[in-house]
Amino acid sequence: MIAAGLSALKISKYCYPAYLSAFRLDDAMEILTALEHHKAGRIAEAVEIYQQILQADPDHPEALHLMGNAAAQLGDIDFSIALISKASLLFPRNTTYLLSLGMAYRTKKLFDQAMACYSGILEIEPNSASAYFGMGITLQKQDRMDEAMQSFRQALALAPDFFEARYALANLEKSAGRHAEAIANYRLVVAQQPGFADAHHDMGDAAMASQRLDEAADHYAKAISISPGMAQTHFNLGVVRYRQNDLTAAASCFEQAVLCRPDYPEAVYNLGLIHGRRSRPAEAERCYRQVLDLDPDYIDAHINLAVILDDDGRVVEAKRHAALAYSRRNLFEKYSPDANKTVLILFDAGKGNLNLTHLFNEKKNNIIDWMIEYAPAGQADRLPAYDLVFNAMGDADVTGDVAAPLSRFVQVCARPLLNHPDKVARTARDKLPALLAGIDGLCLPPVRRYADRAGWDASLADRLPLLIRPVHTQGGIGLTLATDAAELAQCRAGQSGPVYVSQFVDYRSADSWCRKYRMIFIDRKPYPYHLAISPNWMVHYYTAEMEACPWKLEEESRFLQDPQAVLGPAGMQAIAAIGAKMDLDYAGIDFSILPDGRILVFEANPTMLAHPENAAGVLQHKNVYIQRILDAFEDLLTRAVEPPSHPSL
Repeated sequence: MIAAGLSALKISKYCYPAYLSAFRLDDAMEILTALEHHKAGRIAEAVEIYQQILQADPDHPEALHLMGNAAAQLGDIDFSIALISKASLLFPRNTTYLLSLGMAYRTKKLFDQAMACYSGILEIEPNSASAYFGMGITLQKQDRMDEAMQSFRQALALAPDFFEARYALANLEKSAGRHAEAIANYRLVVAQQPGFADAHHDMGDAAMASQRLDEAADHYAKAISISPGMAQTHFNLGVVRYRQNDLTAAASCFEQAVLCRPDYPEAVYNLGLIHGRRSRPAEAERCYRQVLDLDPDYIDAHINLAVILDDDGRVVEAKRHAALAYSRRNLFEKYSPDANKTVLILFDAGKGNLNLTHLFNEKKNNIIDWMIEYAPAGQADRLPAYDLVFNAMGDADVTGDVAAPLSRFVQVCARPLLNHPDKVARTARDKLPALLAGIDGLCLPPVRRYADRAGWDASLADRLPLLIRPVHTQGGIGLTLATDAAELAQCRAGQSGPVYVSQFVDYRSADSWCRKYRMIFIDRKPYPYHLAISPNWMVHYYTAEMEACPWKLEEESRFLQDPQAVLGPAGMQAIAAIGAKMDLDYAGIDFSILPDGRILVFEANPTMLAHPENAAGVLQHKNVYIQRILDAFEDLLTRAVEPPSHPSL
């Protein structure tokens, strides 16, 4: 006796045409009653009727066929094949039986037998769209994708409104990277089936893969309006919003995904990323720990949690999580069907890596992230193929134990290496003044490094005010201004690790505002990135309330449009000279302009982030200039892998 409990039978007019042979009237009525039960999901009632008919007539072909379909739905494929085969032997030219038998064989992965069924249908009925559809599904399961697409196209040529075939074709086109064709077919599917949420979702996937983010968001939103419980769709919409730099909307989407699917580690992880972007380490830590409760082997959660713990001084636990992650995997590959080159990017487990979220165009570049700090001897010889190398370790002060594996790799690397580690090392705060010495129009006070409080120079008190910053921090964390001897003594007494000490230069403008400019060097050429204006001496863009002050944004726009008009020819010449002296392929500089026109250099190194702003926000004026930076960087990568041109003789 077949157990009950099946989902409702889904009957397509192409795959399961209503069919009843000319049986005696009582049997026909019983079959119709059983079919009603079957379609409504009342499988037990349907099976009971099929069995009654077969007890009276074991060779009743329609009862055999439908009983076979029920067996297949219940997972008893061997019994299904036996029943439907018997029905097909009784009525060899019944194409409905052959369709069902082909599906059963396909479920059993007996692909040759399935294809034979569909071929048999075409001998009987050459214009059977259902047979071509069945062939397409069978070929797809064998990874014969081009042949499968051709079969779906043949089905559609015979039955243009066969939306299952069109949907299957669109999915294959999307998988093959033919996103425009896929979207065109998805549009036809949803025009015929407006409530088909999965098609809207998949159309969103194709649009997102084509970098058409607004269009992707519209399709995901439509799918959610039809079926609000689609966790994956909420998640994908969150990814779109994150890429659009709309963190509030992205967080809401990921939260909805978790509501739909509480055991969704990827969504919780992305919430952690957003908390990290918003400088909320406690909330980010909570998310990453929740991810690891759901999936103890989630490598990226171990990695990000390690960074938070390290920042908080919980070094032992941080190292444990980093080792758990990178001992299992230290190579991360991302490939794009449209890429024309592959970039190997060098990272370590420290905190001085560049944020490359937006810098590399992942559509044009295959990316291999290599956590080289954990590279065993010989791994460099076993790496996937790559065209060039980019060193993302931008601050030698906060790199991990990377010297030995990095040295091994640099010695054998035969590809172009951008941001060579030796050049990066020269941009450390205490080494930068010597590197930039001799450039006219600069103000760059000497920077001293003290490993512990015992080494402090007694003459420092004569140079007040002074800036004291921990060596192993970025973004102004721990930075202190000592204006008198008591404050200096307090800083010295509180020292817990190596620090930098440099003279503070009051750089307030005549209007008493403090201005910090940032420019990005691409292949040693400077590009304006932003201007932050603050009443405080420690200026950060995110705390300067730029968005709330139109006059600040107007001044920033003038700088972005024409930096030389702001800096003056001498200032621009000094900035260009800094880029040449650093001799890095990617770097940045934070600086101000003193009343006498000199450039006051705060720092210059490769760690500075360049990212687009929300296209709908008040900072959107920056995006055209940011895009110039990103385009220049992509051009640099392309030129790095192109062979040099030689003039014709």
